[in-house]
Amino acid sequence: MKTNIILWLCGYLLSTSFVSADAAKFYPQVKKLCMTDLPASRSQCDALIEDLQDKNDIPSMLRLANAYVNLGFNAQDRANSDLLNEKVVDVLNKVLIIDPQNLTALYGRSTYAPKKERLTLWRRILLINPKYEEVIQSLSTRLLAGNDSEYQEGIQLLRRSYPLFDGDRRWFFAAILYDALCGKNCEQESEAVVLRQQIWREMGIDVEQRTYETAIVQLPLSCVYFVMRFDGADICLESILLVANHGEASSARLKKDRAKLIPALTRLIGHAHQLQQKRPDVQIELRDLFEDIKQTGEQSAAFYLAYAHVLSGKRRIEALQKASRLSLGKAEKPGQAAAWLAQGLVDMGRYDEAIEIYRTLIKEGLSPYADAAAIYLPRVQQQKDKQR
Repeated sequence: MKTNIILWLCGYLLSTSFVSADAAKFYPQVKKLCMTDLPASRSQCDALIEDLQDKNDIPSMLRLANAYVNLGFNAQDRANSDLLNEKVVDVLNKVLIIDPQNLTALYGRSTYAPKKERLTLWRRILLINPKYEEVIQSLSTRLLAGNDSEYQEGIQLLRRSYPLFDGDRRWFFAAILYDALCGKNCEQESEAVVLRQQIWREMGIDVEQRTYETAIVQLPLSCVYFVMRFDGADICLESILLVANHGEASSARLKKDRAKLIPALTRLIGHAHQLQQKRPDVQIELRDLFEDIKQTGEQSAAFYLAYAHVLSGKRRIEALQKASRLSLGKAEKPGQAAAWLAQGLVDMGRYDEAIEIYRTLIKEGLSPYADAAAIYLPRVQQQKDKQR
């Protein structure tokens, strides 16, 4: 589980700067002259650095440190890179002499510090600003991967931190905490279960829903990503079934509710594996529900893309063909249905049809599917040649 937590946060350091995402917007000129436009802009970068070296105000000093950081990404050898790093640290230390609580300088300094000092700096930053997101991510990652004492500190950090945020950022940090508490089996770890129930309440999810009236209102909430992220696929499915099976499940009522049912089903499909142990026939249940909705009249490309997930073989191909035809000329996910259809055809050994689709995607330039098609086309042609 620790590995999963680390993967969640593997991108916690910015690739072009030590500054936070919010502060980075103040450094576009530095990045342009000292990294993006190099080597043509080197003389201008040097001139910028020379000008900044004569300034003693903190904003200029931070821009100077950032210029050295950007140059470091283009350093030709280790010695030059080490020299630039030393210059960055020297400038940041000068900033901290002037303002010991400067968060940008503290965070930047932490990226060049040994592990023990880095943890100390991160803790110091959170004492000043408990909502410093990059530090919460960085520090919790290191602590949760550490010894038992550090692990417990990481748990407490996330318990304090996630309530400080709103919306998806709140659930993002709560999900890291949930993973850490889960261990190998979320269902048997009481702390994780308690947290999950608490999060669902905070999301406004009624886990005891029993009526159509409750389910139809809750449907857009109960099938969002973060409900699934907290192992809530069964809540989503229950909402769907309460809506779909209300009364006599007439075609007229299904037609009225399908605008809410189809997005909910689309979100559920990718997480249906969560339900396999409790409901071994869940794929059949979902397929039957799709077929009932299909009978209510003309459906969208989004419907057939979702429907294809619960089908196989020829029936899956037919659904994807329908989705592909319906999405032609539409701004909605252009090329997705065609790309999925091509892959399905390859899986069935129908290489000529797949090749034609890939060529069309490349010709029409449906990004990002055109780029993927350009990669897959020669591979499929090779597969075809091997079958001769």
